[in-house]
Amino acid sequence: MIKDMFLYIDPGTTSALLAGILGALAGVGMYIKTKWHSIKYRNKTKK
Repeated sequence: MIKDMFLYIDPGTTSALLAGILGALAGVGMYIKTKWHSIKYRNKTKK
């Protein structure tokens, strides 16, 4: 019976994990976008 307790994940945990994953993906996306624009701007000013 104790072994079965560890297999249960309640909906609150699932939504918290999903929110964390989506937040991390959004953060990575913004980091890449910011770095891309800074590299692009640096290359524009060199020309």
